[in-house]
Amino acid sequence: MYENVIIPNVKLNNDEKEVIDLFAKIQNAMILKDIGFLSSIYLPDSSLTPISGKVQSSEMFLSELESGILNYFKSVLCEGFKVSVDGDLAILEGELDLTAKVYGSSGTWHLNMWRSFKKVDGVWFSLKEVYK
Repeated sequence: MYENVIIPNVKLNNDEKEVIDLFAKIQNAMILKDIGFLSSIYLPDSSLTPISGKVQSSEMFLSELESGILNYFKSVLCEGFKVSVDGDLAILEGELDLTAKVYGSSGTWHLNMWRSFKKVDGVWFSLKEVYK
């Protein structure tokens, strides 16, 4: 799908596939620093908690991404992830290997990830994400 975003091939229903496809697009956009796309998929009340533990608004995250404080190079979603869809809400939980340079530190981090998504007028948006 994307050169630097790796998603295990597992059987998913249509809603689950839409959520995983959006996740892959988001990860790829972070790597490419596609601020336009990322701005379009975060809801106004979205929040992100990166590995620093600092809760950020999507605007703050995008500002740090655009300024070069956050730099992402590769994203690998590990086997065993779970997607749960309940109506217009979805949760993606799993482990992620993320290669990045963030706040001056470079490396590949093995992270626990929790993300929520909300469907509005038939389109999925990112709502909240937490990495530990």
